[in-house]
Amino acid sequence: EGVACSAVKTASDVQAALILVFTETGKTSRYLSKYCPQAPILVITRNPQTARQTHISWGCIAYLETGASTKGHDVVIGEVLEYAKANGLCKVGDRVVAIHGVHYHVEGGTNMFRVLTVK
Repeated sequence: EGVACSAVKTASDVQAALILVFTETGKTSRYLSKYCPQAPILVITRNPQTARQTHISWGCIAYLETGASTKGHDVVIGEVLEYAKANGLCKVGDRVVAIHGVHYHVEGGTNMFRVLTVK
């Protein structure tokens, strides 16, 4: 929950257009939603159930990841940002906050976030 709180504060400080969160269970997205950030929360998951349940949390939009699970965060973030640009969630030059764990697709492993600029 500490990472989520810090990420929301940072998103506010840098006026992020979007918050990206990788989650298997949806717990991290619920933690983010608790703080009611101004930016929408784009929830990236491979689990269809988590994607469905995401919609009941404040400010959350689900993105159901498909394809190989070995892509890594950077590749998936690039794909998600293209999706977000195409759907009007962000534009070139906007800042986004991405929250994930060091290890890809590990439940309970969310331990870092970073600020990115949309290209």
